[in-house]
Amino acid sequence: MAYIAPEQLADAETDGRCDQYSLACMAFECLTGRLPFRREAQLAVLTAHLTVPPPVATSRTRTGVPDGVALGYARDLAEALADA
Repeated sequence: MAYIAPEQLADAETDGRCDQYSLACMAFECLTGRLPFRREAQLAVLTAHLTVPPPVATSRTRTGVPDGVALGYARDLAEALADA
């Protein structure tokens, strides 16, 4: 559930952008050491994917992330396909 795209949760039409979202979640975790929408309960994780603005990688990184990389993650983690 940590990498599921919002469109999959909303039972909306999906395409390759869902894979891009999931990959961005995984890459965010690899880069920062933390999941982008970490919560204790699984339902809270799902809700966060749908309602919480995407985190900024530079606010959570251990080593410093270039602004362009952080903006790329923000775009890829946009909750709606229209925001991508």
